[in-house]
Amino acid sequence: MTGRLTRADLYIGMAVLVLGCTAGMLYLPVFRAGGGEAMFYQEEYGPAVMAACGRGLVNVAPQSSSSLDAFLHKRSDQFDCRSLPESISVIGFDPLQGVTRYLLVAAAAVWRVAGVSWRALDSLSALMFGVALAGAYLALRFVAGPILSAVGTVLWASSPLHLGNLPHLRDYSKAPFFVLTVVAMGLTVRERRGWRLIALGAGFGFVQGLGLGMRTDVVLNFVPFLIALFAFGHDGPSWNIRGKLAAGAAALAVFVVLSWPILKVYSQAEGLWHVSLLGLTTPFDRALNIHGAPYDFGYLYDDSYMSTVVEGYWRRAHGAPPDGLHVGSLYDRACREYYQLLASTFPGDFLSRMAGSALHVLNLPFSIAYGAAPLGITSPVLVEPLNWRTRGIMTLAGLGPLAAGCLLLFIGMRGLWNALVAFVLLMFWTTYPFLQFHWRHVFHLEILAFAVCISAGVLAWRTICDAARDRSWHATIVRASKAGLLVAGLLASVVATIAVARTVQTSRVRALFRQYDDAPARAATARVEQARPGFSRIVPSVVQTDGFSRRFEQAMLVLDFHPKRCSQPAVDVNIRYADHGPSAAPEFNFSHEMTVPVGRTGSAPTRVFVPVYSVPIGSDSVYAFTDLEVPDAAAGCIGVSRARQVEQSPLLLDVTLQPGWAEQPLFERVYLGSIVPERLWLKMARWWPRIAELG
Repeated sequence: MTGRLTRADLYIGMAVLVLGCTAGMLYLPVFRAGGGEAMFYQEEYGPAVMAACGRGLVNVAPQSSSSLDAFLHKRSDQFDCRSLPESISVIGFDPLQGVTRYLLVAAAAVWRVAGVSWRALDSLSALMFGVALAGAYLALRFVAGPILSAVGTVLWASSPLHLGNLPHLRDYSKAPFFVLTVVAMGLTVRERRGWRLIALGAGFGFVQGLGLGMRTDVVLNFVPFLIALFAFGHDGPSWNIRGKLAAGAAALAVFVVLSWPILKVYSQAEGLWHVSLLGLTTPFDRALNIHGAPYDFGYLYDDSYMSTVVEGYWRRAHGAPPDGLHVGSLYDRACREYYQLLASTFPGDFLSRMAGSALHVLNLPFSIAYGAAPLGITSPVLVEPLNWRTRGIMTLAGLGPLAAGCLLLFIGMRGLWNALVAFVLLMFWTTYPFLQFHWRHVFHLEILAFAVCISAGVLAWRTICDAARDRSWHATIVRASKAGLLVAGLLASVVATIAVARTVQTSRVRALFRQYDDAPARAATARVEQARPGFSRIVPSVVQTDGFSRRFEQAMLVLDFHPKRCSQPAVDVNIRYADHGPSAAPEFNFSHEMTVPVGRTGSAPTRVFVPVYSVPIGSDSVYAFTDLEVPDAAAGCIGVSRARQVEQSPLLLDVTLQPGWAEQPLFERVYLGSIVPERLWLKMARWWPRIAELG
């Protein structure tokens, strides 16, 4: 670190704040003109409208005011408070409103001044953008000089990933609180006076308490702050333990007091566990650099789908909930149990997904996956510099993990303890996004990757300059050797931990799938119909969709693909759901397509296990699995049965068991191509083609 922030830094930070606010205000109309649409659950902003109109922060029953409904559902951009009826039906906050209370208050404050309109909230988004950029500059000043700090801030400010999230007010609100956390960590490490340390802790708790009322994952910022508070210090981690304890207590106390209304609601809402289960579904595999296994934890990123999977688990493990799974906190408990069961059965996959998350976060800036220019920017004056930026960034593709390793090395040369703590911080920041690796959840971490690269470069230059000035090359090499051994040991411990977890997982998964494969399967009565030209429908009698059977059902469908009867090496299968009854609910359409490898003629059948469901909708309808759609040529090569014994297992997963499956890897793998710069990886691949099979 370079030292304390100076008064000049504060002045520059204020200038960055003003410039950032101005840039945000200019960009948001451009975003809309380019076809972009801000999404931040606008239909939930009824309490903010009521507060802005002087009626108090209260929720309004749906359809109480046609003009208000039109505004909340974005059919109109403005709202006139005079259109509110004198008497209006008020109801309690729903869970989302409860956990975003302070964001609603902030929106109401803007509307009281500027009038109630969606575009008026541009000023709130722009303010957050300015605070985030100012915080980024100040945070970078702890590790670099003013010029490099400004360069890093500009690179982040012009990022398509960053600007693409700016219009989405709720999701973007985490960004300023993240960078302010890093600033607080830097100040904590440098602070020498105990009373100021306590004040800093209280201030941190206050800021994060406000943040929790805007975006609940802000609570994660306490982990790195407390690590920095207790692990560092100008005289080492043992310095002023009482002051550190007081600062930590002050931070937690102020945070709890300020965020207590949000914490009460969040404890009763469908929160982290539901979100984390969704993060395990296959749509996130690519973002996590994951090569799939012969099974998955879910194929749809869909709330209704995951709710159905969890209810199915709860019924198998505990029986049907008498009052429904969504009463009280029972659903959150069910999600937690199911998540823990998956984690204990597949520990290697969870660690692999964390490793994939770390690689992706460290490489966030070095990609055009999010575009070369922010949406809406078409002016040649801006597009050309952005193209220069993109070309420069792409030459550094894959640099992030290598820069992180170098950074740890140079930190270790100044203190092995510091390198160990830095490793823990990096692991936390880069791995927790595996819970649900979506661009709107990780965009703020792009500044972390910039900071890692800048810090590594600065420390490398200082190390060389110090060694040349003092003619201490031998001592520098000795320190580098010790630090290198530490970094190598840390990386080896990560690899060894994943390897051990995979070994444990393989035995557990093999036993689980052996139960699947050995369980008796009773042939299901099925008829074959023409679906459309070239395709047939196989309609098995597995779940009921009529009569008095409008209840929740689950079944394990078993499909046997016989190579002798199949003319193709792979068969495309569409698992189809449909609604039955007057109450349509398309959100329960769990239809999906899959491609099944059949194998060579003469080999054993490929067995595919597919959990299917029937979900009641109201009292008169059901959304249920109906049939399989396959090419006409494949209709005769598929045997359909039901494994009732497997249906008693706590885990019902989509599984494809090919001949010899027990000898194949039963875990997910991480694509390692992003661990080094792309050009180096391509050269390694030419020299050793099988390197792509590692991970």
